Parts: sequence; structure tokens; C-alpha cells
Amino acid sequence: MPKYRPSVDLEQVFPVRIGKQVIYTVTCHEPGVFSKKVRERSRTRVWGWFRDKRRAMASVMCNSTDMFEEGYYTYAVVEGVTSGLIPYAKQIQWFKYDHKKKTVTKIEKPAFSKSIVNYSMG
Repeated sequence: MPKYRPSVDLEQVFPVRIGKQVIYTVTCHEPGVFSKKVRERSRTRVWGWFRDKRRAMASVMCNSTDMFEEGYYTYAVVEGVTSGLIPYAKQIQWFKYDHKKKTVTKIEKPAFSKSIVNYSMG
């Protein structure tokens, strides 16, 4: 029976260096509502990914393909994720959609997500 290996660095296993590729994921999110009268689960959907950070950010800022679905999602996050198993997103930018004005703005990490990492993968 093979021994359990807690983590494997593929760059050390394979003789050819594969390098660390970064992709930029776009994830839409709507936080849940939990009160005595309302129990609504949160909604999250990975909308897509890009190799270029600027294109990922631009797609969110212009609400490309109506990713906020006319109010179904309020937030979006772009995460820079490296290749590998259970990657850790280090480059993170949050956005908020204003349903009335139909505009998107960059924001700091929302309070509901303070203890959460990697919305897209991992």
C-alpha cells in the first residue's frame, strides 16, 4: 500500500519544469440571509477565467454577459490562482453591483467573506 503524502510538488516530481501558471477567475456571489424569519442560502457561481488580469477585471466592471443577472448576484470577485492542487488565491479584488444604478464598483473585501478564501477553487 502506498504511503500517504500530504502534499506533492509536481515541479519536483516531473523532470521537466512545468512552472506556475496564473489564471484569473471571475466568481459571482450573493451572501445568504439568516434571521428568525428568513433563511436564504448564499449563491456562488464561477463565471469564467482569463489568463490576463486586466481582461478579467474589465469583464466584471462592464458586467459582461450580464454576470450579475439583473440583481441575482450583488458581488463578484477576481482571484489570481496558480496552477496546482488546492491553490491559494493571492491576488484578490472584490466588486459590488448597484442594482438601481446598474453600475459596478471596486470595493474592499466584504465583512461576510473575512474568514473565507478561494471562492473559485480549492
